Amino acid sequence: MKHTRWITWVLVLVLALGLLPMAAFASDLKLPEPFGSQTLTTRVNPLYQDVLKPEDLDLDNRPGRPPADAQPMATNYVTIAQAAVQMRQQMKNRATSFTLYIASDSTDYEAIIEEVLLQALVHTGKPKEGDYLMWHYAGFGGSVERASSGGQYRYTYNLEMAYYTTAAQESQLDTAVSNLLRSLNLSGKSNYQKVKAVYDYICKNVTYDEANLDNESYTLKFSAYAALVNKTAVCQGYASLFYRLMLELGIDARVISGDGGGPHGWNIVKLGNVYYNVDTTWDAGMTEYQFFLRDTENFLGHARYLEYMSTQFHTDYPMAEDDYVDGVAGVPEHYFVMGTCGDDAYWAVSRDRQLTIVGEGNTYSFSRYGDLEDLSPWTYWTDGFQTVVIGEGITSIG
Repeated sequence: MKHTRWITWVLVLVLALGLLPMAAFASDLKLPEPFGSQTLTTRVNPLYQDVLKPEDLDLDNRPGRPPADAQPMATNYVTIAQAAVQMRQQMKNRATSFTLYIASDSTDYEAIIEEVLLQALVHTGKPKEGDYLMWHYAGFGGSVERASSGGQYRYTYNLEMAYYTTAAQESQLDTAVSNLLRSLNLSGKSNYQKVKAVYDYICKNVTYDEANLDNESYTLKFSAYAALVNKTAVCQGYASLFYRLMLELGIDARVISGDGGGPHGWNIVKLGNVYYNVDTTWDAGMTEYQFFLRDTENFLGHARYLEYMSTQFHTDYPMAEDDYVDGVAGVPEHYFVMGTCGDDAYWAVSRDRQLTIVGEGNTYSFSRYGDLEDLSPWTYWTDGFQTVVIGEGITSIG
């Protein structure tokens, strides 16, 4: 009896579907009904995921959240690239709540907002964008609504942002930056002289914030505001301030994160056609600098995280072969990453996208599918090199 009833229901369903217009059926497959309001995954800035948890952002208590039922005109829906420009401006304004309206073919609303943020934080060369924003926001969350129209999905993102500074503090910092650069009297100076003057100022006037180092609730220590206005910060504040001041002077720089005996941040700065390493945190208070305009080999104690070690990053930001010498044009380093791959075997990836293995004897045997530590040491750069050269002394490849 149950079997017969099940067959009857199947026949009814087939007949019902057969009566539907094919166009309507195809449309339903492509564009599902609106899914209501969904809560976005709360994201902590990856730079601070070791010191912050999503609940630390306290996004639910931020004022001024736009109404979830806001219905803009259709022309307000923009592409991901256009939304990134809008998000960048909102972040520069330190807006804690704002809405983005995005049209997309994708159903992955989490991936869409991730891409918007990624594009909003790209290095533009403008002082208050790029790395400056990257190191000054704590995280974000919020909600999203989706509808369909004209063969696309339309998303309404109500975002809640957390920062380390307020709009009022950034305005105060803008004034302090202008006053500082005016006092340094850099008009007519060379780029090297400008870099040196800013570096000297930071190292002589900013102290490391030991008092709040372990105070997780005091996050202002991560900001350029803390470094310049309060004259005390941790490495993120030092590096963000140097970045901001360099770009204000028209000199390109980046903030680099990595390991310096623990999570650490420093800078690279461009002089001529190449970049040099600087670390105002470690040189602060010193009469002689050990970390000023160094090449990679002489920049001891600093190991970049992988995102700053890619072939593309080194192509975009070529590091100098040697430490800076005033009046001498720097040349880019040939090999940007290297290591050991045997008892007497060594490997290196060069700027012309070549993997070279030299030395004597056998290389170690590496796993193709094992844990990261079992893989070949050049695994991360596989997409970066196009040729492989094996030295004559290498007898076999593991």
